[in-house]
Amino acid sequence: MEEKDTGQARSLDLQTRTNLFILRRSASINRKYLPSKTEYILFCRPQPSQISVYLEVLKSKVVTDVIQSDNASSNILQVICVLRKLCNHPKLVDNTFYQVMGSMHASHIVEKSGNTIGKGRYQKQKLQYRFEPGDIGLSGKLQCLDLLLSSIFQLSSITKDRVVIVSNFTQTLDIIQGLCDHRCWKWLRLDGKTDTSSRQQLVDRFNKDFGDELVFLLSSKAGGTGLNLIGANRLVLFDPDWNPAIDAQAMARVWREGQAKPVIIYRLLTTGSIEEKIYQRQVMKGEVAASIGGYIDTVTTSKNGGQHFSREELQELFSFHM
Repeated sequence: MEEKDTGQARSLDLQTRTNLFILRRSASINRKYLPSKTEYILFCRPQPSQISVYLEVLKSKVVTDVIQSDNASSNILQVICVLRKLCNHPKLVDNTFYQVMGSMHASHIVEKSGNTIGKGRYQKQKLQYRFEPGDIGLSGKLQCLDLLLSSIFQLSSITKDRVVIVSNFTQTLDIIQGLCDHRCWKWLRLDGKTDTSSRQQLVDRFNKDFGDELVFLLSSKAGGTGLNLIGANRLVLFDPDWNPAIDAQAMARVWREGQAKPVIIYRLLTTGSIEEKIYQRQVMKGEVAASIGGYIDTVTTSKNGGQHFSREELQELFSFHM
């Protein structure tokens, strides 16, 4: 108890000192001028196909080498990218997966898991993703999203609720777009391939009085900041980013000046996976930032662009809790 009191006293002293030369204006200033905002964290149980591929990746030689090596930053980033994509959907296996795992081992993993995506479907074969009804059952988060949107749109003619769906990966948006087409939910989409001259037109079209489009698909990299999407009062953050500021900016797209309805945010996380660990880091860094009245990046970046993780952190990062 004494140690806790000492920590709080020192934190207060640090905040008092930094306030002399740090001026921060957060979104909380606008809180009294905007409708209420409620945020839900939805933990989604992964499906067997996801678990199978995920565990095979964790058991692979490349992950073992990454954990034991002191100089494998490039492989760390690639493995993390593979695991994050698997959390979204096992059909996001692409060339990165084969490069990291090695062609023979990757093919064995894909065959063992029953995943029929095939090597480099997005890149080498240059095929557009084709949604199949069975794809919903391959991902816990996609199942959750399907149920969530079905519930919202069942009453949309009365509530006039619309939804912005944000992801870090355009391939994930392809899958969600396929789900929307399958359910006959009309959508608009803005990502890195969207022509800059037409982006504001898409935003204006969505923000007009209740139209045909119920969903706005948004890439967090291309449209996570600056856009005002008050045509929707619900937002789904499909996957987390290492940097909590990026997620915060993305979630703020619907909670802006001009919003007339209460806002509801849903954050989807795959249970037991790397996404839980990313979110835990966000919470921890957010508490530190709040204690000194500033903002701290979630991941320390080195000069060569890699991320710094201790061996213990890597062992925890590359684990799966059933």
